[in-house]
Amino acid sequence: MRMALGALRLNRTAGWLVADSSRLMIAAGILALVIANAIPGLRLQSLWTAGFTLDLDGAHARVDLSNVIVNGLMTVFFLCVGIEIRREIAVGALRSVRTAIAPVLCALGGMLVPMGLYVLLAGHGRSSSGWAVPCATDIALAVGVAGIVAPGLSAGARAFLLTLAVADDLGGIAVIGIWYSHGISLLPAAASLACAVLFAGTLYLGMWPLPFGLILLVPAWLLMWRGHVEPPIVGALFGIVTPVAVGRHGTNVRVQAERFLARLSPIVGLVILPAFAAISATVPISLGAAVSTTAIGVAVGLFLGKPLGIFGTLKLITRTGLARHPDATTDRDLLGVSMLGGVGFTVSLFIARVGLPSGGLRAGATLGVFAGSLVAGLGSALYFRVAVRRDGLPVAT
Repeated sequence: MRMALGALRLNRTAGWLVADSSRLMIAAGILALVIANAIPGLRLQSLWTAGFTLDLDGAHARVDLSNVIVNGLMTVFFLCVGIEIRREIAVGALRSVRTAIAPVLCALGGMLVPMGLYVLLAGHGRSSSGWAVPCATDIALAVGVAGIVAPGLSAGARAFLLTLAVADDLGGIAVIGIWYSHGISLLPAAASLACAVLFAGTLYLGMWPLPFGLILLVPAWLLMWRGHVEPPIVGALFGIVTPVAVGRHGTNVRVQAERFLARLSPIVGLVILPAFAAISATVPISLGAAVSTTAIGVAVGLFLGKPLGIFGTLKLITRTGLARHPDATTDRDLLGVSMLGGVGFTVSLFIARVGLPSGGLRAGATLGVFAGSLVAGLGSALYFRVAVRRDGLPVAT
């Protein structure tokens, strides 16, 4: 989960954001991990959890920095993801069924195989609820790594990575919304969905510009919370239903959405995601967590399950005639892209937080995400250096 943030367009203007946000996010996570373990006296965890409790009509809400970022600001991140998904479905990589079917099916395989490996290795006891942690690809990091280790990657392979990532994002959002929301209360959840429909309708009718329409995101978020659904998902919902065609009275919501996304992307990439990475990485490193079945299941799912699922599905669907081989690509390119699919971070860490209890299990999953993503990134770099060089493509030195 895959990520969007405007950098999915893979153009030069977005390149600085991909590079800078990726580096900053990784640096923030590593720094928090080091401080939490090397300087425990700073009590970094206490900083994230200091706050107070609100009682809202019988529902208790904990307000602290951790919840503000994870449940509040991450809604903005998912809003950006949703807008990008809507854009790709309407006018981008997912517009054509013929060109999208192969990467979409590969994205599905790239989710199912890591899940299966995790269940095989850690699908018992309390750790079983982390089965979806290794299913997501962090597109910002994957694209960033691709730009560094394979700058000569073909346009077809980049398009495949883009479509794969968008479908992976959509699948990750569905997993969080459906399987990691417990005891759903239908009436508040339905009212939240109604807010999203009202948002889309008012934009299409030109009743107000997009930023004003997003005021409806506040009651929708509260209703989703009351409905026991992970509230950040409502951000993705609003993004996905954003109109992209010219509405009544000549309102071009698509242009508004592009401008809004361009303003939000630096905030999300350079502030929200690094803060989220720091909070998620504030976990104690112990031998027990590092070698736990949870950590091993997540790591193996990412660096092994992802490429097996993506590339294995590609070979299956092309040989059976279910889909055609992506244009302007080679198997060698696509195998490298499949390895990049194992670079998981943001959505994997988010699933770990909502799916696993705090303590050793969440710490193990977090370490697994770090380890699996690192091995996947280094593995893809080695692959492109050794294998792709044979075709005369430029590689990083």
